[in-house]
Amino acid sequence: MKKFDFKNNIIYKNIVKTGIRRTFIVFMLIATLLPLSIGGITSYMISKQTIQEEVSDFNKAWISKQKDYLELLLQEIEAMMENIANLDSIKNALDSESVSTDNYTNLSTQATIGYILSGYNIKGLVSIDLLSNGGAHYHVGDTLNFQDINQNTKDKLYKLALASPNSIAWAGLEENINKNSTDKEVISAVKLIKKIDPTTLKEIPVGMIIINYSLDVFYEHFANSNFNANSTLMIVDNERDILFHTDKANVEARADATFISRLTGQDGAFIEALDGQDMFVVYNNSKQYGWTVLSYIPVNKLTENARPIIFYTIAVALLCLLLISTYALSLSRKVLTPINQITMMFKGIGEDQVDLNTRLVVKSQDEIGELVKWFNSFLENMAEKKIVEEELKVAYEELESRVKERTNEIQETLEKLRATQNQLIQREKLAGIGQLAAGIAHEINNPLGFVSSNMSSLQNYLDSFKELLVMYQNLRDKLETWEDQDIKETLENIVKYETENSLDYILSDLDELFIDVNTGLERVGKIVKSLRMFTWMDKEAVYEEAYDLKRGVENSLIMAQNEIKYVAEVEQDLGDVPLIAAIGNEINQVLLNFIVNAAHAIKTKESDTMGLIKITAKHDEEYVYCSIQDNGIGITAENLKQIFNPFFTTKSVGEGTGLGLSISYDIIVNQHHGEILAESELGVGTKFTIKLPIEQHLAIEHKMDTE
Repeated sequence: MKKFDFKNNIIYKNIVKTGIRRTFIVFMLIATLLPLSIGGITSYMISKQTIQEEVSDFNKAWISKQKDYLELLLQEIEAMMENIANLDSIKNALDSESVSTDNYTNLSTQATIGYILSGYNIKGLVSIDLLSNGGAHYHVGDTLNFQDINQNTKDKLYKLALASPNSIAWAGLEENINKNSTDKEVISAVKLIKKIDPTTLKEIPVGMIIINYSLDVFYEHFANSNFNANSTLMIVDNERDILFHTDKANVEARADATFISRLTGQDGAFIEALDGQDMFVVYNNSKQYGWTVLSYIPVNKLTENARPIIFYTIAVALLCLLLISTYALSLSRKVLTPINQITMMFKGIGEDQVDLNTRLVVKSQDEIGELVKWFNSFLENMAEKKIVEEELKVAYEELESRVKERTNEIQETLEKLRATQNQLIQREKLAGIGQLAAGIAHEINNPLGFVSSNMSSLQNYLDSFKELLVMYQNLRDKLETWEDQDIKETLENIVKYETENSLDYILSDLDELFIDVNTGLERVGKIVKSLRMFTWMDKEAVYEEAYDLKRGVENSLIMAQNEIKYVAEVEQDLGDVPLIAAIGNEINQVLLNFIVNAAHAIKTKESDTMGLIKITAKHDEEYVYCSIQDNGIGITAENLKQIFNPFFTTKSVGEGTGLGLSISYDIIVNQHHGEILAESELGVGTKFTIKLPIEQHLAIEHKMDTE
């Protein structure tokens, strides 16, 4: 007995690993891990949502405070600007038509601005600039050289003030109007200073006040107020310029328009993918100034406190997995392994992959042990049955092989007999038709002979009558001078009769009639002669040593004239072809078959113009070649492979037997040791080339050499 190696068997790998053991393990895993997983995931999601809501509320409150501080700062600057702009001394100073200012006016204006400024505690104020429409410039700030100003910034701020519906317009981040200032980029606000025109009693702008606030001080305040190291704080003005960013390198940059467009309403919070990472975004918009304060923090940072729940869940799941695997292994050794082995063996028997001489080892005396014993008994019965089946199979295969050989032999013999019978029937039909045609030709030839002889005699008789008529006309001319009244009347009647019956025309037409009749008789004679030559049967199949292929083509064309004359024109290029050794009447039959097939192919094409059949002949040292080409309907590539098979035809029922090309192939290839080459293109035409040896003994020797 041979012990079966289970663990290295492919069936074991496919069945045991996907059988009861795996089902049991999967069930235990689902029963324990699924509730645990659902509880852990639910706890994690609830904790995550709670943390996000708390952080969202806190961030909203914190962002709202930052926005309130921002608005308070801007309002304080605006209040200072209003105080300065409403002073009559300031208005009068700006309304002066003089571009240059005297020292008193300059010092007085600066003192006034300084006095007002002392009432405010605005940290980070860079400069206050008063500019009149006449070109005067009053400055209080970080530089004494304030005459060199940035004209583009001045014009831009003036246009902004004119277009703004508010008293004070905030330009946001802007280039400093004073070129010599140490702060090149500042936060700017502008207000027009107006005065009532005594003439029109309307307010007209006499100048403007520009406040420049330090971007560094602005950044320092909000940088110190950032409550979370993981969050990013941003302040964006109404032109999307970043006034503050936790990363200072991003200050003065332009915020993404798509991202800013999502910050709608007074405030809000949402999750957005930024730089490939999900961010929790909180924002608050200032309706008064159009500026936005926002912060964003990575979502994964918000849920850091909830992550231990996942870790604890995974640890417990792994522990359960270990316990389940240990229990499943112990159970499978006692119960599942023997059952899986029997299942594997049954499958192996079904797939013929198990040696029936192997036996399972009985490891216990319980129900499983009994099952294994009965299975081993089953294997013994199967092994005996297999031996008997193999012996029967060998005997059956031998018998089947012998029957198949005999059947193939009988089939081949039947095929040969059928082909031979069909060819004999066709030959008998052709022979009968040939004899009948020969008899008809003989019967036609006899009356044709005496008709031709009588036509010759009639021609001689007519010549005699012509001479008599000439003599009669001479006599008539002489009698015209006679005075005898009876003779004159008789002559007049004769002339009248000649005129009415057109005797002159009849005499002149008689010669042409005899020419046409003789031509017709000659043509009938040629047809009879060709028919007799074409239908002559060489019953002993003796090769003629002087068969003229050109004459065979001409005779075949005469025989097929009735098929050709209404559908095609014939073009011949026969050249100088030598006489060959061949059975003439059979070669004639082949030529006739190909010529008639060409005419039928042209007729089937149903063209409005006459078709063309081109016959060419040439030769080399050993062979003559005759090609018959038409421009008919053509043959498909599939049918071209079968045209020489017996009974294969593309014609309708009653139009052909399907033996013509098969017999032609037999005549040329088998009897004359030649070849037939066929070329065709559907819709273009077909070309058959007959290759015949000049000397038959050379062709036979060549065939034997190749075999």
